Amino acid sequence: MLINIYESEPEYFIDGDVLLPEYMAELAKEIEHARICYLGYVHINPKEKLQSIRKYKGPNNWMKDLSDEEILDRVNYGISLSAYLDKEAPKYNFKYFDTSSNFAGALDNAFNFLTSV
Repeated sequence: MLINIYESEPEYFIDGDVLLPEYMAELAKEIEHARICYLGYVHINPKEKLQSIRKYKGPNNWMKDLSDEEILDRVNYGISLSAYLDKEAPKYNFKYFDTSSNFAGALDNAFNFLTSV
């Protein structure tokens, strides 16, 4: 499916926590110029992340109706996944950008990486 997306729209952003490095390595073999990176927050305190999520009032905050406990469950899952990605991404020469302490800076760095030639 991802190959078909690439063939029809070569500059395409795909986001998802199921696109693990070992799977994306297979895609990278098929798509010569694939730019693949991961973002996470392995070094954040869960309660700080909860406060950050609660502070964000944007229209795309899909967590706004969740309880603090539900959000903390997702944050803890995100921390575990981030630790995995931080360790695994380099094995496949993929970048990992940590958003724990400088969220906007990490997003800028990821954007620059993805859009560089």
